[in-house]
Amino acid sequence: MAGLAAVIAGLLLAAFAVARIRPDAALLAAAVLGAGYGLCVAYGLTEVAALAPPDGLARLTARFWALCYLGFCTPYAITLLTGLFAPATVLLAMVVPAAATLALIARRVPAGAPAGCPPHRLTPRPVPPEARLAPPEARPSRRARPPSATTGPREGESV
Repeated sequence: MAGLAAVIAGLLLAAFAVARIRPDAALLAAAVLGAGYGLCVAYGLTEVAALAPPDGLARLTARFWALCYLGFCTPYAITLLTGLFAPATVLLAMVVPAAATLALIARRVPAGAPAGCPPHRLTPRPVPPEARLAPPEARPSRRARPPSATTGPREGESV
């Protein structure tokens, strides 16, 4: 949620900077937007790791990054829209979906939950049996493996 809040603050600051032609505010807006984007990507990757089954993590991460790369085209879309609308208007319009997403996420978190805790983390997900580690006594010993033909004999072994 902090990432979306930073994006909203950055968009508002960018709209102010464009409307008032303030390069100093534009520089600050770029830093705030960059921090917001970074927080959103980090949070998204964390959520992907928490939600994906062990055998589907790579697939879900790839889909997440594909959507992220589509999102990286947003500055280009904003540039195209400034041919039709004032740049400040376009930036203010971008606040609407960001604020709606923030409100949706905030509404899903129950009262009394730790700050920033998404709903699916409040109840632990059962770990499937195939994803659990075997007890130490059931795991194969590393010493029981024969030496590899490429590594040669181990210390203390005869050829």
